[in-house]
Amino acid sequence: MTAFKAAYYETVGKAEDVLKLEMFELAPPKENEVQIEIVTSAINPSDVKIRQGNRGPLTVPSLIPHSDGAGIVTACGSAVTQFKPGDRVWMYNAARERNHGTASTLINLPVELVVPLADNTTFETGACLGIPALTAAACLLSLNSECNDTILITGGAGAVGMCAIQLAKVLGFKTIATVRSEEKAHIAKQMGADYVINTSIEKPLDKIKQYTHDHLLNGLVDVDFGGNLDWSIDALKDNSAIATYASMGKTEPALPFYAMMFKQLSLHFIFAYILSKPMRTRAIELVQNALRENKLTPRIAKIYPLEDIVQAHLAVEAGNKIGQVLIRND
Repeated sequence: MTAFKAAYYETVGKAEDVLKLEMFELAPPKENEVQIEIVTSAINPSDVKIRQGNRGPLTVPSLIPHSDGAGIVTACGSAVTQFKPGDRVWMYNAARERNHGTASTLINLPVELVVPLADNTTFETGACLGIPALTAAACLLSLNSECNDTILITGGAGAVGMCAIQLAKVLGFKTIATVRSEEKAHIAKQMGADYVINTSIEKPLDKIKQYTHDHLLNGLVDVDFGGNLDWSIDALKDNSAIATYASMGKTEPALPFYAMMFKQLSLHFIFAYILSKPMRTRAIELVQNALRENKLTPRIAKIYPLEDIVQAHLAVEAGNKIGQVLIRND
């Protein structure tokens, strides 16, 4: 058994009320597991929503939160051949149907949830890859688009949006991004967007037609499917596709069936936790290729020590950050 420190909670609620720190004991990794010393852990909005109780009551006696992270392999189960102690790795889905996530200094994970982290990639970047980068990659790979096609990425300064802009460039797409402020417009341009639309002062459909010379879009990666329906369908070409991963503007939107059918649009719902094995393999390959080419750099908003996990969760809840909030174990 090996001692480790972790944050955990036993009931859902406010960060300051439920999050605690404690020392635990970890058994050696099982046959198909990898033991990892966690260097960095990312806090995604879903981690906060689960802790708040927005996804229902806790289904385990206690939960060490966070799905994504990066670190160094310290031990391998007897059946693991693809990793060895000392290897740098990133991980995903650590807290999916498990009670031990990455808000911890040590973890045992099934080998299929562990990915090599190249030497040219920092642990901070590695911690940002799970939910945001895999969501972005799966969205892009779901589009009926080819190299040099023009696609739209809404929420271009969000964690998924920024990854999507960068990965889209790796695939050869031309990109238009929407944002809601001049600061975010500047960031989306930094990420590589060819054009940026500030929807707080510009009408997206008019600008899309201007940028595409009325040829419209070959695909859409959408952070707010329901909230954008009043213009998004009209911005798409026949036989194009929408890949969406959220719909906070309208959580139960009315689907414009005939408008979509007459354009023969395809609609893909992306939920990073349950990607099919073929799609997950393709998404990871795209992310790994981008990292090797130094073409994927997630933006970090702030880094906290594990002892300040309450403040870190509150920073995510505030909703005004640009980039990801991380925990680093020093």
